[in-house]
Amino acid sequence: MIGLRSRLFILLALFCLIIAAPAHAEKRVALVIGNGAYAFQPTLRNPKNDADDVSKALRALDFKVIIGTDLDRGGMNRVLDEFANAVDGADITFVYYSGHGMQLNGVNWLLPVDAQLDNVATINRFRLLPLQDVLETLRLAHGAKVVVLDACRSNPVENELKRRLASLPGSDRAAVETQGLAKIKVNGLLVAYSTQSDEVASDGSGRNSPFTSAFIKYVGEPNVDIRQMFYQVQDEVDRETGSKQRPELSISLIGEYKLKITITPVNPGETAPPGGSSPIIVGPSEAERAWGFVKDTTSQDVLEDFIRRFGDTFYGTLARERLEELKKTAKEQDFKDTSPVADPALFKEVLERLYELNFDPDLSDSGSPTEPTRRAIREFEQLNGLPPTGVITMGLLRRLRAAGSLKPWGAVVYGNDSNKWGMAWDENSRRAALAHARLSCGEAKNCPAEISFFGSQCGAFAYSASGWAIIARDEIGKAKDAALDECNKRDRSCQIVAAVCANGAGRVSAAK
Repeated sequence: MIGLRSRLFILLALFCLIIAAPAHAEKRVALVIGNGAYAFQPTLRNPKNDADDVSKALRALDFKVIIGTDLDRGGMNRVLDEFANAVDGADITFVYYSGHGMQLNGVNWLLPVDAQLDNVATINRFRLLPLQDVLETLRLAHGAKVVVLDACRSNPVENELKRRLASLPGSDRAAVETQGLAKIKVNGLLVAYSTQSDEVASDGSGRNSPFTSAFIKYVGEPNVDIRQMFYQVQDEVDRETGSKQRPELSISLIGEYKLKITITPVNPGETAPPGGSSPIIVGPSEAERAWGFVKDTTSQDVLEDFIRRFGDTFYGTLARERLEELKKTAKEQDFKDTSPVADPALFKEVLERLYELNFDPDLSDSGSPTEPTRRAIREFEQLNGLPPTGVITMGLLRRLRAAGSLKPWGAVVYGNDSNKWGMAWDENSRRAALAHARLSCGEAKNCPAEISFFGSQCGAFAYSASGWAIIARDEIGKAKDAALDECNKRDRSCQIVAAVCANGAGRVSAAK
């Protein structure tokens, strides 16, 4: 195993190589499609112009652009294949589609120019292009992944199509939706829709659609994070269309991405002239170059070394996020460990931890769980959204350890035969609370009835000559009312004898 000092040496040597090497240019790849010359659908004037102008803007930002216009289904397949082969390892990836798009029951489709929509049989991946196929090509890309859909165009055949689809046997007319595009549930992407989900957008009266016009205007602005750029596009479209069309953004990117970074060069000892001078492109910093080498590592040690060196930079923040993600993944794997707990001491620890989390295993179990213990485990698993197995495993033990301890604890106890009772509060464990409450009983067997509670919960004891009840609730008033209601089922003369919250609030203690 490589020691920490050796790892630091290796990492520092790597940094030296990085610094000595020339700046590494980002790999930027874009797929741009503009479909407007539809054979069986209303034609659109602007998508070809949109595709040409967006491609030009992206090439100016050093993107390798794969462009296709007025594509049939085969043509869309070809450019998608070319794009899939180009995105491997890309640092920033763009997909820009302008043309007809539609949804059917929540599934999004992009329409080739030869698309026919005369019956449900044509809504399939052989005639139309599922948007999911495009998203699948982004798996091999790194860094920012952006999908732009200027595709929510009004489709005059949608009502007829909806009527035909809804008339099919077993169809739910209310569930058939064809207008606009459905919102994509994404992770690690920025998806920009030209308008709100389930709405339609304008093709525009100029050379470009309103959305594309705004995009071209702002995409080349220097020193602007990509999210902020799309916010500017959003505001511009809303303003230019009189609030009739407002783009929608779905963002789950981590980190900052700027398509163009510039500074004003200043000679040493001089100040910049008013208004600055011609901008120059800045190369990546030492931290940025180093991050390019370690960002995909699965070693927590390497990330910790990076954080020690560059922790106060933006990339140090990314490294900390990556480290937390790895720790969480490792913990989830630990929780899934199904190996049995063979060590008697660890078996006992499972029982104790269940008990201290306010479950009731059989504390006398040893080696093999009895039904009370299995029931306690199932209750814990269900409370944590897990399948109720009732089995003691190493994964269960680790999950119980992660749950920690609960406090403060309170308890109320009573013995019907001894007619003794007791209560406790502000204790550090369930066991301590019950033991303290039973001090006034002399022996534990004198007060076998018990209720324990923790945190903000409260307990109450109601009593009469012929009935009693001990109940816990999340408020002192609720605990008292519930205890009285239960006790009064047997005797209407019940009174509250004891009540307290786990933190000691709301104490009531009648004379014994």
